[in-house]
Amino acid sequence: MTDSNLKKLLKNVEEKYGEKPFTPKDFFCLSLDIEAKTGKKVSVSTIKRLWEYVQYDNEPSKRTLNILSKFVGYDNYLHFTGETSQ
Repeated sequence: MTDSNLKKLLKNVEEKYGEKPFTPKDFFCLSLDIEAKTGKKVSVSTIKRLWEYVQYDNEPSKRTLNILSKFVGYDNYLHFTGETSQ
């Protein structure tokens, strides 16, 4: 995973959601919207980490990347990045 792919994915999530999340309520509502549209849950704390609302040095999990990619209209993260799916 490259940092530019993650940034692009987060930007696409913001566009799909309609705004960039800034507040705890925004992160909560985004989590609900993701679950409603994908059937999969991404925790509020994970979303806060992705948007750097809280400090976190690790990379997001493959599962999280796949859910966010599905949210913006792709089958999975590999499909989003244009890599060959396996």
